[in-house]
Amino acid sequence: MSLSELPPLPPTLRQVEHYLRTALLYERTNIVICYWNLYLGVQEGMKLDRTSSAAHNFLASALTLLEKMKEDNPKNDALTNQAAAKSHIEAEADRMYKYAHSQELAGASDVELVDLTAQVENVKAVGQWRSSHRSALDYDDAKTSIENMCRAIELLQKR
Repeated sequence: MSLSELPPLPPTLRQVEHYLRTALLYERTNIVICYWNLYLGVQEGMKLDRTSSAAHNFLASALTLLEKMKEDNPKNDALTNQAAAKSHIEAEADRMYKYAHSQELAGASDVELVDLTAQVENVKAVGQWRSSHRSALDYDDAKTSIENMCRAIELLQKR
């Protein structure tokens, strides 16, 4: 089972959609980031709604997928150990930051012509990204690190 095979996200769980988008983004490249984003999505989803049949079906399927991810990767400590997960997440956040920083220094841009308001928004987004990246490393728990990394990814995608 993969993330694309999960049932549709019920409207009552839309608040966790950003976790699922990030998990889907990393599904093929980084199983640890994918796992912890899905884990946090399920955890938050259970707080929001676990009584409706659609939410129950979605959350049960997601929990099954989480267990399958653990079974498929038995030697990966970052799936079972929060300290190892935090270290892995920090390394990924650092890698993303270094890439974004090198692109910024190189003057690389995805648009050929940028008006002044877009430049201001770009500078603001980079500032928010840097703030999110730094704050992702300031916490001891994987949940806060993942949340901050999700915010940073969203900001980078807006760029």
